[in-house]
Amino acid sequence: MLKSIDVEVERHERFALVRPVGDLDLAAKEEVEAALEPLEKEFREVILDLRSVEFLDSTGLRVLLSANARSRADGFRLRIVGGGEAVQRVIALTGMDKHLPLIEPNDVPEPD
Repeated sequence: MLKSIDVEVERHERFALVRPVGDLDLAAKEEVEAALEPLEKEFREVILDLRSVEFLDSTGLRVLLSANARSRADGFRLRIVGGGEAVQRVIALTGMDKHLPLIEPNDVPEPD
């Protein structure tokens, strides 16, 4: 299977920033979840920045929803920076914009 995504991770004192770059689809699911899950246990806040995601499919949406469900169950704060027009369209058309903790890029905290 072709690699469709790279995942950049920044660790800061108060939060972790996860930035997928490429397509958030079935081929990327395991890599994105493998980046997120250890951070969810280590940090009180995890920010998932979708600005570099070029394509989002139903599997990608499930990754976002699963991370959101884990945040509610495990007590860490998840915030998601919305992506470009195509990604935002998928999130809005599916109604997930009303369920996911979306923030604007200028709401990302400054690194410590």
